[in-house]
Amino acid sequence: MITNKAFNINTTDSVRIPATAPGEKTGRWIVAQYWVKQHGIRAAQDMVEREMGDNIVRKMLTTAKPVIPQDFNPDWIALLQAKSVVRNFATVYPMPNGNMTIPRQRLGSTGAFFSEGTEITVSQLGFDNIQLTWNKYGALTYCSRELLEFTPLNAAGIVANDLTSRLALLEDRTFLTSAGATGVPKGIIHSTATGNVITSSGGTTPTFQTVGYDLQATELALTGNLVTGSFHWIMHPAVVSFFKQLSSSFGVYPFAAEVSGGHLNGFPIHTTTQLATNLGTSGANQTPIILACAEDVIIGDSFRFAISMTTEGSFVDTGTQVNTFGQDLVAFKATSAIDFALKHDVSAAILNANSWALTTVAGIDSYTAQAANTTGSYASSASG
Repeated sequence: MITNKAFNINTTDSVRIPATAPGEKTGRWIVAQYWVKQHGIRAAQDMVEREMGDNIVRKMLTTAKPVIPQDFNPDWIALLQAKSVVRNFATVYPMPNGNMTIPRQRLGSTGAFFSEGTEITVSQLGFDNIQLTWNKYGALTYCSRELLEFTPLNAAGIVANDLTSRLALLEDRTFLTSAGATGVPKGIIHSTATGNVITSSGGTTPTFQTVGYDLQATELALTGNLVTGSFHWIMHPAVVSFFKQLSSSFGVYPFAAEVSGGHLNGFPIHTTTQLATNLGTSGANQTPIILACAEDVIIGDSFRFAISMTTEGSFVDTGTQVNTFGQDLVAFKATSAIDFALKHDVSAAILNANSWALTTVAGIDSYTAQAANTTGSYASSASG
């Protein structure tokens, strides 16, 4: 019989129970499992040896030879990543044949008063066109065949979703900040007329008054050039935080309520971490704030987005050729083709704001990298 059924998990002077009775070891193991849940695996191992004097049960709690697996939770933890913003309001034109011509009137005729018998002033209209052409872009990755075959998760779906997100964020960054190059579209910032690029007036110490003036100047850059339509702000989230904490000399936070509701001066706000906040000089954390007319922001889309998967062939990874077939790998490729333009170079205004952001970042943060967890499994084990 068990001579003593009492034990104390809170003191170190409890009675040690002889491990001679049938079922004794099982009972101890059950108690040890309770301690694991309450105190964690490491503390439970020490408590077992100290309270029960049982090194065998302690070994059953190690991770050396797992025989009882942990529960697996398939609730996938997704990557923290930015969201694309330009497609939320831009005008998209299908471009299935790879190119598109959009005619545009750039100059108007001139009217004038004239006297009887005199000549009417002659003027000419001016025309040109916007040329949209496919610019191909893509993403490629690979994984082992075993990952697809044996994981309980939808690994292929996870890879496909990630490739889709990478391309969406690549094109969004291009639409915003690209200077343009062969095979790369030019974005809003570099397509905007020089006269519509404004530098904030408050230096490195902006106030409510200077901020209000600069916002109105940005809006006037559009309306003063006769641009009409739906205006949209695009800015880094740190700028939204700046507006929330900006107070007047009377202790009032004039922008806080409106920006919390997603608007600024009546226009919707779109935030993206792909805009930089560290562009200033002389200590100013400068960031571009974009105000654009939605109807004049155009995307030419091939609508040829495709994801391919193969176990054959090879590809080059940072200068090294990888044999997909020979190494029994699975390669995934996502591709599409687009172009981008403004209908008029005054259809957007750029406010380069100094010290309007509460953080300084390079502006290419399409996702937040998570440090890898290298902790081993805590599955229960047995030692023989």
